[in-house]
Amino acid sequence: MILTDKFKGLEKEGRKERGGKRGGIEGEGREREKERGRREEREKGEKRERGKRGRERGGERKREGEEGEKGREGERRKRERKRGGEGEEDEIERRGREREEEQREEERKREEKEGEGEKEREEERKRGRRERGKRRERERRERRRKREGRERGRRGREREEEERKRGKKRERDEERARGEKEREEKRKRGKRKRGKKREREGREREGRREKESEEREGRGEKERGERGGEKEREEERKRRRESEEERKREEERKRGKRERERRRGGEGREKERGGEKEREEKEGGGEKEREEEERQKKRERGKKREREGRGGEKEGRERGRREKGGRREKEKEERVRRREREERERKRGKRKREEREREEEDRKREEKEREESKREEERKRGKRRREEERETLLSSCFEPSL
Repeated sequence: MILTDKFKGLEKEGRKERGGKRGGIEGEGREREKERGRREEREKGEKRERGKRGRERGGERKREGEEGEKGREGERRKRERKRGGEGEEDEIERRGREREEEQREEERKREEKEGEGEKEREEERKRGRRERGKRRERERRERRRKREGRERGRRGREREEEERKRGKKRERDEERARGEKEREEKRKRGKRKRGKKREREGREREGRREKESEEREGRGEKERGERGGEKEREEERKRRRESEEERKREEERKRGKRERERRRGGEGREKERGGEKEREEKEGGGEKEREEEERQKKRERGKKREREGRGGEKEGRERGRREKGGRREKEKEERVRRREREERERKRGKRKREEREREEEDRKREEKEREESKREEERKRGKRRREEERETLLSSCFEPSL
């Protein structure tokens, strides 16, 4: 069989399957060899039979000649021996003719038998081709059925695998969402708890401060009542009112200045500033006098308290120390709150970053799985297409001729 270059690979593969060197129907070479072996064995057997029969006939003739009197042949030989040598030559010729006749008869029979055997062999070959064609068709159908079964099983497994992956991903997403929700709830609970704790501590500190202040006020009132009496308390209240009024006037003056500057804008600002400067100098002069009077009063009060044995600057220093301690406490609380806020911001940023990284990893993994699945599907489709083309080609090339 000669095929084009396109089918050289198939022809070579077909040779491998058939076990023969040349192309042909699968197993035909082996069948021919078997048939030839059987024919040779049959011919050898026939030859042995002919030799055996010939030997038997020769023995009979010999026995008949030796026995002499038995049979027509013996009688004839007897008569010929009596006649002499001439009859002996005729006998030799006759025997030669008989042998030739027998040989021709045997040759004819053998040819007839061989002709019948050839015809039978031809019929056998045709039957063998038909059976092989049917067998190949059955095997092809069987292979197709198995392949379709495998395809159905593979598709079912892939569908189950895809559903399993989707289920796992859904479970993973739900688990992540549940975990995130629980963490968020925990954060909120912790935040509420810490806020309540801070409020409670703040209220407690404020209560302690108020209590200490009231105690100090009570002690001061008691001491002043015991030592200084009503006049001292009246002077203290008057000083407080004056300092409070002075503070309010200062704030009002500054607020009025800011308002005037804002209303005035750019134009005429220099002029206003000049007038303002004069007013400030006047007010500044009055302010200096008032400050000097205030310092003088403080010195007098301090001397008076020292004379009365109530300390002087010491109490002021202690009060300043207490106020400074309160400021430090507030600053410390503010620092703690700021640190907690920064820590929360950092953790929130870290969580968001981790969430983004997880989503990116999931997206990349899904993309990779889709690509792998697509490549596998393409590979399997190509393989199926090549198998179908090969089967079609083989069936068209090796179609049995009846």
